[in-house]
Parts: sequence; C-alpha cells; structure tokens
Amino acid sequence: MDNQNQPEKVVKRSKAELKAQAQAEVQKNKTVDMVKIIAALLVVVASVWAYYALPQLNVYVRGLITAAGVAIAVAIVFFATHLGKRLVAYVKGAFVELNKVVWPERPEAMRTTLYVVAFVATLAGFMWMADSLIAWVFYDLLLKRG
Repeated sequence: MDNQNQPEKVVKRSKAELKAQAQAEVQKNKTVDMVKIIAALLVVVASVWAYYALPQLNVYVRGLITAAGVAIAVAIVFFATHLGKRLVAYVKGAFVELNKVVWPERPEAMRTTLYVVAFVATLAGFMWMADSLIAWVFYDLLLKRG
C-alpha cells in the first residue's frame, strides 16, 4: 500500500539513448517481419507442393488448397507485418481522399471523352498519312521499287 502513495519516478533519457532505443526497436520489428514473410512464403510453397504431391485428389480440391495457401500468405503479409499494416493504412487513406474528389457530371464526362476520341482519331489519321508519304518517298521515288 505504500507504493500507491509514492509518486512515479520519471526517467529522463538523452536524445541519443532514445534514438538508439528506437533503432533497436525498428531492427527487432524488421527481424520479426522478415520471419513472418518467410513463413508466408513457406505457406505458398507448401500449398503448391500439396497440389503436385496429392494427385489422387480432385483437381478442384488441389486448386482450392493452393488458393487457400496463397490467401493465408497474403493475410500474413498484409495484416501481421508492420509493412503490411502501413500499406493497408495507406490504401484506406487513398480511398478517403478518393471520396473527397468532385467527379464531373455525366454530360461533361461524355463530352470530354468524345473530344479525346476525336483527337486520337485525328492524330492516328495524320500519322498514317505521314507514314504513307514517307514510304512513297523512299520506296517509289528514291528506290524505285514501286
């Protein structure tokens, strides 16, 4: 009961100590993440091995085993590793930003699409004419292969 009345000790650390501790934590996380990624790869390899090692099973069952192995590996990488969690957070943030975008109305989008299609068709026609002119100059006029 005496411990409850005593104030907690505040330990002050230098910036160098905090930086060293943070680097050690990052290195530990990298090692753990690498072990998890290797485990995910082993799951994929095991599921592919099972596909070929169990020919007596129906091909659909073997395919399902392989698909399940890949799904488990993806789940391990995306939801159990630090890098995967950061990627998931990034994608969620991207969808939040996507919802903030003001999309054009249908008539404006169709008009812009029509302009793009017309420009591409015009450019394609110009390139065809330029190619035909160059071919005519080289093959018919200069080389006389007509």
